[in-house]
Amino acid sequence: MIAHILSTGDEVLLGDIVDTNSAFLCSSLKDMGVEVKKITAVRDDVEIIASTICDISLNSEICLVTGG
Repeated sequence: MIAHILSTGDEVLLGDIVDTNSAFLCSSLKDMGVEVKKITAVRDDVEIIASTICDISLNSEICLVTGG
């Protein structure tokens, strides 16, 4: 299975926090035999998040969203 992680939050993009959620998810998915294809970070904007999820759905079987 192919997964894509979407990390949302202005604080991630501004460098105010480190995205440890994605690292944890990658490790957990690897242990389950799931390949993480990509990690994407976007700001807190509903339209951008929705558009990104639509794009991800075209190339990945799993989309995990974290942040907010």
